[in-house]
Amino acid sequence: MDEPTNQNQWLEILKYPTLVFSMLLALIIARFTLGIQFGSVTEISKEGVKFEETASTALAEIDSRVSELETKAKEIQIPNADKNKVMTQSFTASQMVDNSTAQVALSSEKNRQDALVGYIWIGNYTPQKGWSEVNLAQPGTGAKLGSQPSEIRVNATYIVQGNMVVRDGLPADDEQYFRGRANLGVIPVGTDVEILEKPVGIEREGTRHYWAKLRVIKASTP
Repeated sequence: MDEPTNQNQWLEILKYPTLVFSMLLALIIARFTLGIQFGSVTEISKEGVKFEETASTALAEIDSRVSELETKAKEIQIPNADKNKVMTQSFTASQMVDNSTAQVALSSEKNRQDALVGYIWIGNYTPQKGWSEVNLAQPGTGAKLGSQPSEIRVNATYIVQGNMVVRDGLPADDEQYFRGRANLGVIPVGTDVEILEKPVGIEREGTRHYWAKLRVIKASTP
């Protein structure tokens, strides 16, 4: 059978006006409401829209934003929900993606993972409560961090404990916060990373978020 021509492909797409409109509407919402940046379009068909490699990064960003919004929506239904608890849970949801999303994101980024350098949220710590959330573990034993952030060693190796969204720089302590930093992709759970600088703490919602600059040594598979 002859390969379909470009004209035939467009004619086939036009048979599905509702599908095409829905796809375009979803992209517009993602671009202007969620602030997602997509790569150049490489193909449009009735199966969907294909982008350059940056689409996988956008997918991870969409998932993290949606997770954050879902968490907020659920908490709103709870009477007298503690504001700090709401914000902490929504922040946590915004910094991780599930395994299926991580696999898709990594499918086109696999060759770049071992060179990836960026910032991730490594957990929440206060002197009074210690670590309330922690996303790094000791190599070998897999035990989560128990020491205070100042004792995390530069150039030491640790294991990532979640599918963490990677940022291109340290977030500023302002209204934009982590949204003001570009998303570089996802570091999957179980990945070995090298800490490049001492972690930095930022006071948010009654706790202190710690961020660390790191380099991927050996990427894992979620």
